Amino acid sequence: MFVYRKIIILLTVAVNFCYGYKVLVVFPIPGRSHSILGEGYVKHLLAAGHEVTYITPLPVKEPHPKLRQVDVSENFKFMPTDIFNVEKFMTKEIDLQDYFLFHGVMHGVLYKTYQLPVIQKFINDPKEQYDVVVIEWLYSELSSGFSSVFNCPYIWSSSMIPHTAVLSLIDDHVNPAYNVHHLSRHYTTTFWDRLQHWYFIAKLSYYRWSERNEYNEYFKNIFGQATIKRGNQLPHFDDVRYNGSMMLGNSHAVTGDGIALPENYKHIGAHPNCVLFITHGGLLSIMETLNAGIPIIGMPFFADQYVNIERAAAKGFGMAMDFNEKTPDLLRDAIKEMVENPSYKQRAKEFSAIFKNNIVTPGQQLAYWVEYVIETKGTVHLRSPAILASWYKKFHIDIVFVFVLGFILVIKLCKSLLMLIKIDDSQKKKKS
Repeated sequence: MFVYRKIIILLTVAVNFCYGYKVLVVFPIPGRSHSILGEGYVKHLLAAGHEVTYITPLPVKEPHPKLRQVDVSENFKFMPTDIFNVEKFMTKEIDLQDYFLFHGVMHGVLYKTYQLPVIQKFINDPKEQYDVVVIEWLYSELSSGFSSVFNCPYIWSSSMIPHTAVLSLIDDHVNPAYNVHHLSRHYTTTFWDRLQHWYFIAKLSYYRWSERNEYNEYFKNIFGQATIKRGNQLPHFDDVRYNGSMMLGNSHAVTGDGIALPENYKHIGAHPNCVLFITHGGLLSIMETLNAGIPIIGMPFFADQYVNIERAAAKGFGMAMDFNEKTPDLLRDAIKEMVENPSYKQRAKEFSAIFKNNIVTPGQQLAYWVEYVIETKGTVHLRSPAILASWYKKFHIDIVFVFVLGFILVIKLCKSLLMLIKIDDSQKKKKS
């Protein structure tokens, strides 16, 4: 009996050992809200039995035995302090809805972070081996280079509602006819909104194309040596940033819009006396209110916060406010309206029921899809063919050209026939 018990214990250990994968989770942005999301990934992957290495500026206290952390807290000094100046925000001196402003800031922070000795030592250590890398996307794709170093698939993590900047990395740009620009201040698709959205898509596409070689140099400076040391050649930056196996979104159809998504995009507490939630409108806040079933008052500052709050207001469980000198008085009126009008609470309860109605928990979904990417060697079969299509095919330029050319030829042919008929008529008249 004792022998059998030993065999069972050994088999259990062996199964757990074989089941666990080595996962690198990269959440390097020096901000608490981003670390909260990163810690969520880490927690659920550890619970699923995997070994996790976590690159973070805010290390977890009292970490799990299977968690190893790479501390990059030194990168807090790389974040510019003036960009989030409240006074400049209120006086409109800074436009915090500028995608390219955020891109420049985040690229600079990540580039300097990955030059830190702790990161260079980490990626140049040949003993470091991983089965998959989970990377936070925040206005930069530089982090995709970790997959080249460790020669493994990678998964994007997006902390926002699906939008064109992230979906174009794994599929195609969204259609502005029924998609709101994630940096818009309004939850509308008027002519002006759609025109601005199209302009942003065109500018982003051109920017990525025109700057690709410059960013490839940054890419090589960080990851080139470590990749070559392992006997591999570093691909071009474009070949890597468009090679993500999957994108996991910290979102839900209730918090966003029911738009069509590619196969490799996957969506993944409150006090009982709380009657409403006042927030800046980050997506984590929206999800907390839906989980609790309470309405929300939002005062957005930048990025996707405007659209998040406007969407909540449009769905009936939120109210949007501007942050200015009149805010205290307006906030008092908003709280009174939300507490006395039961419709806000009712809509919050309705959407909360939908939000929490899942077959499995978000943590189980996360673990499943990470394992799925590893076991299918990068989920090539789920990737959208749109990522490989030429730009002129996506916009049907060749078809439009043929139709226009055909139309012109038909017009010319009709004119020629009319001329022939006129000539024939005039000749008949002369004969008669």
